[in-house]
Amino acid sequence: MTRLRDLSRFAWLLRTYLAPYWAAVLLLVATSYLATALAALFPVLMAPILDLALGSPAAGASGATGGLSLSTLGARVLEWLGVSASDDRFRAILWLCVAYVAVGFAKGWLDFGNFILALLIRVRAGAAMQMDLFRPVHGAITMDGRDLRTLRQDSSRKLFGVVAQEALLFNATIRENITYGREGIAEAEVVRAARVANAHDFIQEFPDGYETVVGDRGIRLSGGQRQRVAIARAVVGRPPILILDEATSSLDSESERVVQQAIDRAVQGATSVVIAHRLSTVLHADKIVVLGRGGVEAVGRHADLLAGNETYGRLYRLQFAEAGTLGDL
Repeated sequence: MTRLRDLSRFAWLLRTYLAPYWAAVLLLVATSYLATALAALFPVLMAPILDLALGSPAAGASGATGGLSLSTLGARVLEWLGVSASDDRFRAILWLCVAYVAVGFAKGWLDFGNFILALLIRVRAGAAMQMDLFRPVHGAITMDGRDLRTLRQDSSRKLFGVVAQEALLFNATIRENITYGREGIAEAEVVRAARVANAHDFIQEFPDGYETVVGDRGIRLSGGQRQRVAIARAVVGRPPILILDEATSSLDSESERVVQQAIDRAVQGATSVVIAHRLSTVLHADKIVVLGRGGVEAVGRHADLLAGNETYGRLYRLQFAEAGTLGDL
């Protein structure tokens, strides 16, 4: 039953994602067989070339033999080509070599075309499959009442600013890292974003300021500095939606405090989605969603969840008991 279920799923995947490309798939199969047929021509062309080069009988001897075998293949091909006299051997070898090379070139280009066609099918079908991974099985995800599936990808991405757990910086200047992905950003906007992210002061301490090269993955900056540059990148385009994914989890206490101040500034005037295990980043959120046991356990504000949800209360006590901050915030 398991194998039958797997086969049915595989058939469903083929029907769903390859249906728009059946013509290309059939063309790929046909050209693959054609490439195989061209490959079969190599020994047919090589046999008479060897017969001629080694001085074997060109034809005549094969005429008495009714059957076709490996030993008579060269003579039979020469007979088909009408080559019988020894004076024709050099000319026949030359033409056969030209045909051999031509078949090789044709097979090479055919194989290359098959590769490009297979790659095109794979990319198109794979892209459709990946897009479906982000589509809800039931219902719809809307933003301001508009289904996300109706938005253009390039325009919808401009609506979001993202700060991940690990800041991905490039071996470029601080300015280039802040403006990455945003075209036409003015100098004033770069400085504004850096101030919001608590990054302007430490950037000014570098001799080259915003033109300082940060090294591969920002190796020349500390963890907190890298994260603040990432926050500046997220807010430089003034996106209406900010997504903060564990933005402070890999930082020490002092860096976390500075970055948290930057986050508090960045979220002002924007809809912010904060994913966090450290509750210090979400205590003042308008709505907190507690996830556990494979689903949503509770939704509410800090005080309500602290009093009514066991998971949230346990996390709070674990994180704040040692710091002595078990009071009202």
